[in-house]
Amino acid sequence: MIEQKQLKGLVFRTSERKPVVEDGRKKFVHERVERPLTPDDILSATDYDTFTRIVTKDGRKYDIPAAGKGGGAIKEKGE
Repeated sequence: MIEQKQLKGLVFRTSERKPVVEDGRKKFVHERVERPLTPDDILSATDYDTFTRIVTKDGRKYDIPAAGKGGGAIKEKGE
């Protein structure tokens, strides 16, 4: 089970749809939103010996320390 302290420093990126009026017409604009990552944002987690690899709902992959091995992210995959 992933704990919040293991997700320290990780960011969940998404967008919100907001209505705007432009030229007298109502339309929608998608604005970027960033917030701290929570355990509810995790799609899957695979445990390895010293780290856990997680995949989040925004499509990112992270390697985080295994439970009891420290806090904070090791790195984002693809960097």
